[in-house]
Amino acid sequence: MHAEGPHERLIHTQSSSREGEGISKTSYASATVDDIATLFVAKRRRLWTFEDDKKLLEGVKLWGEDWTRIQQTLPHRTKLQIKQRWLRSLKTARKYGRWDTEEDTVILKELQTNTLDAFAAASKKLAVRHTGQIHNRYRYRWKPEIVSAVNNDAEGASPASKQERLVQATKNAIEVLSETPKQKRPYRRLTPFTAEEDGRLRRAYYDYGNKWHIIVRDFPGRSVKELFARWWKVLCIPDGMKKGRWSKEEDELVLKGYDRYLQTGKVWIRISQDLLPKRTPGQICARWKKISPTLSRGKWSQGEHDKFIVGLQKWGFDNLPRIRREFLPNRTTEALRTHYYSSIHRLKYPVLWTSADDAQLLDAIDVHDRHWASIAREFFPNRTPKELHDRWLIIEPRFRKGKLPWTVQDDQKLIEAVDKFGLRYTQLGLLMRRAPYAIRNRCATLVIENKLKLSTT
Repeated sequence: MHAEGPHERLIHTQSSSREGEGISKTSYASATVDDIATLFVAKRRRLWTFEDDKKLLEGVKLWGEDWTRIQQTLPHRTKLQIKQRWLRSLKTARKYGRWDTEEDTVILKELQTNTLDAFAAASKKLAVRHTGQIHNRYRYRWKPEIVSAVNNDAEGASPASKQERLVQATKNAIEVLSETPKQKRPYRRLTPFTAEEDGRLRRAYYDYGNKWHIIVRDFPGRSVKELFARWWKVLCIPDGMKKGRWSKEEDELVLKGYDRYLQTGKVWIRISQDLLPKRTPGQICARWKKISPTLSRGKWSQGEHDKFIVGLQKWGFDNLPRIRREFLPNRTTEALRTHYYSSIHRLKYPVLWTSADDAQLLDAIDVHDRHWASIAREFFPNRTPKELHDRWLIIEPRFRKGKLPWTVQDDQKLIEAVDKFGLRYTQLGLLMRRAPYAIRNRCATLVIENKLKLSTT
């Protein structure tokens, strides 16, 4: 029984495992609602912030690609999310988009020669493409072609084994690539959609919704971008509504209607009902954002920022449209949301730590051990105990000696500390700037060498 090659694994294996989710098998019979909410809601997907990226970079600098330890500084992220963020965004400059002939050749050669992990080997050679991109490239571009060639050989009753036929099909694909002349892709003029395509697109959207990667399979020669634009700009607009260019009269009605119905809370609906019955509220809203002379699109002034703060205190973040109408009518709701996340939201995070703050924190730990409340009261009145604990998790290993060899002075200091504190490995680790397990192993070695005598009482 021969070992399966990468082709067979790719062709026959359709299941995938989600590693690093950090969710253990738990009995939910005794779990409360809060416990389940903490388990499933706390790690929901959300946008990566500047502070999250900073913690990830610091963690990689300290511990390398040890995702378990890095996750301790990002408890709201799973290990898989942290790994993907590092590989796909922060590790190095990545290349996205069109694949060239050289990249395809590297992938196929690795699939032909490497029987263990072809995608990882190809990723090392193509430094600007990660393993997931290479896997998808093979899956959607080359796998159907190779599988078809293998099946045709099987119908011809070829005596070769299936693995040999896979290797031969890959070799043929490489030869075709090498014979293909290198030239720029010709410009493809967009062809108008036919009535039959519009009907199929309507049915597909009603069946699959916004899953454009599935819908596009039924439209050879069309891209996702074309289908998306056709649906939202043409097909989703009800019959009888006007489409296309706007006239000057319509633009004037949009501006007048906005001034008239601004305080009603339903500006676009009222304009559509009373002034422009042939246009949808969505069309009117998009048009107003383009032609409004009072709309501010530049940098926020201090006055606008202060008004926004007052609006947040009065109505909260969930009522941005009401804040815009009452305090900032010259800004769109999207602009308010962007300003909140780019500037105001960051105020919730602590001020950046300096080297002096880190040194002061370590000195405070020597005095008060890890009593974070006492350290906060005496040394850091503007920080919470949780902030001090989270910072300690980041900087403390930086001052450990790690795997450096033990010197005679280190052994003597450890022996004296054991006589004073006993075998309290965590406390000894803080004193020696080493991990508790390293202290335990060294104590065992010193006992074997008769350099450390433990009390039997």
